[in-house]
Amino acid sequence: GTTDLLRDRDYAVTPTAIILKKAYLAGLAVGSTTLTVDFPGLIGQSLLVNVTDTSSTVAPSRVGFSRRNAAQQDITVTLQAYGDAQLLGIYNGEVQLQHNVDYALSGHTVTLKKAYLSTLQGKAVALTFRMSSGNDPNVTIYPVSDEPTDAVLSSLATGVSGMDVKLSGTISTGANRRVTEIVSDPNGVPVYIGQSVSGTGGSFELTFTASRLLTGTYTVKVGGEQVSDPQTITFAY
Repeated sequence: GTTDLLRDRDYAVTPTAIILKKAYLAGLAVGSTTLTVDFPGLIGQSLLVNVTDTSSTVAPSRVGFSRRNAAQQDITVTLQAYGDAQLLGIYNGEVQLQHNVDYALSGHTVTLKKAYLSTLQGKAVALTFRMSSGNDPNVTIYPVSDEPTDAVLSSLATGVSGMDVKLSGTISTGANRRVTEIVSDPNGVPVYIGQSVSGTGGSFELTFTASRLLTGTYTVKVGGEQVSDPQTITFAY
């Protein structure tokens, strides 16, 4: 570029070579940098310097951990140490995790134990991998709520044609969910209990043929998988 390097700080010159100082090179961005070497009375010569990433890394660098005991599992990450850097320990702030208790190391694989992760009390925590040289990479453990999502019923409708009664609606949790219907006559006596399975988009439909229908208002109670608030709809005959 247009920035002059300083002799004896950024580089040195011997009778046969130009030596670029590592302190200068360490400040270059990752990628290619073109340096121009000017000689008195000669056209400048270009020197291409390729800088590669020399950082130790942990992948993935962000991992979710379940809040629900039954779903908790060990977390495995891959540590890629640069050069001869060695893992000295894993730290949560200034607290060091216990090797072979809180985590295990096998080659490049680090296994964070669920028994330790469950003590993080539902908040995101950055664990630091302290290396013997170079940078210290982090992995962030964040809480994941995987409790079953409550299903919501909507668009409930009924239709009567002769002795056939049709019920339709939508369940918010999508396809392949069981939906239960209980139909009671005007006297409150259950006359039909049935179950259907939702299709695309959570839509469902069920038709049953009544043996007889009384004049009055029928009540249909609808529930289903993960439905904590069953819905009621009526129809008149």
